[in-house]
Amino acid sequence: MRIVTEIQGLREAIAGLQRFSSVLVPAVAGTMYRWAEEVMTESKQIVPVDTGNLRSTGKVIPPDVKSGSVEVELGYGGTAANYAVHVHENLHAHHPQGQAKYLEQPFNERLPRLRGDLDEAIREAL
Repeated sequence: MRIVTEIQGLREAIAGLQRFSSVLVPAVAGTMYRWAEEVMTESKQIVPVDTGNLRSTGKVIPPDVKSGSVEVELGYGGTAANYAVHVHENLHAHHPQGQAKYLEQPFNERLPRLRGDLDEAIREAL
């Protein structure tokens, strides 16, 4: 016994999905990047400042899109990454200006907004 199935419109459906992807991925990437920039801006307001070197290393790397996923990286440190981690995690250090958890706090505070921002970007893109 042989069963043959013909799916009509599959090529059109695939083309439609590719069109959606070409619109949705940039919308998602842009939204994530803007969100990360807002987190970094807030973070730089509370990062401990002695010389300003740590604050100057704060950065957001533009979106990296691969295989349908979007990644946005933000952080501090560069060559001073170990120092940045120590300052971030040391809850007992006294800072005349700034505080520990200077990246984690604004990240967690803004995280609930990210889903809504992404939903809105997707609606607008479609």
